[in-house]
Amino acid sequence: MKTTLKTRLLAASMLSVLLILVLMVSLSSYVIRNSALSSTQREVRELSNTFAAEKGQWMYDRQNAVKSLAATLSRHIDEDPTRYLLEIHEALSFGLTYYGSEQGDMLRQDPSLFVAGYDPRIRPWYKGAKETDGLFVTAPYESATMKTLVVTIAEPVKVGGQLRGVAAANLAIDKLTSSVRKLKLPGNGYGILLENSGVIISHPDAALNGKNIAQVDNRFSTSWLKKRADSDELEQMKYDGAEKLLYVAELPHTDWMLLYVIDKKRS
Repeated sequence: MKTTLKTRLLAASMLSVLLILVLMVSLSSYVIRNSALSSTQREVRELSNTFAAEKGQWMYDRQNAVKSLAATLSRHIDEDPTRYLLEIHEALSFGLTYYGSEQGDMLRQDPSLFVAGYDPRIRPWYKGAKETDGLFVTAPYESATMKTLVVTIAEPVKVGGQLRGVAAANLAIDKLTSSVRKLKLPGNGYGILLENSGVIISHPDAALNGKNIAQVDNRFSTSWLKKRADSDELEQMKYDGAEKLLYVAELPHTDWMLLYVIDKKRS
């Protein structure tokens, strides 16, 4: 049976309507996906900015406290520093506060912690502050005395421009690493605390702590981390067997970064 002109026109019209509907559905899906992605990015950025500002200020306050301690010891260089070490120890809840001199003496806030034969001048915190001629913060390490993960904040003590020693404090970062693990991120996400070098400080899988994240995935190079931190944008990639959204932020007043990993399907 031959189709009439009317039938052909009707079919063409229906096909046009169908194509328009398909286009509208596709466009709507695209808009929804992009809207969801933008919403996730805003949420992650706001959370990251708040968290980084709070923890960065926490570190900054303690760095300033050690600077203040060094200035105080400089003004009272001929006095026993124990009371000044104790004051800052209690005020800022440091794990340990101490002073090492250029003569090799080592004094702590608690004299009972004296260790015979301990020469501060060969320790990384002392050498770091001396070589940088200013504030120095060690990489995280396990404290033999405190039995927990710490950083040492150190500042040279000078009198008349001459180095007399180094004031320092051990700061436990277990609460910081715990707060990273407890972050509530969209998409069942999680945070990873890293040194700028890529060494993992805190990961949900504790077995990865201390490893370089490039060992976990070679795409996570130091240049990639820096690029992502500078971009302030989410990046999508397949990671750990699924499509993920990744976001990197620097932690102010530290040499650390935060890497956020979000499951795209759940975001």
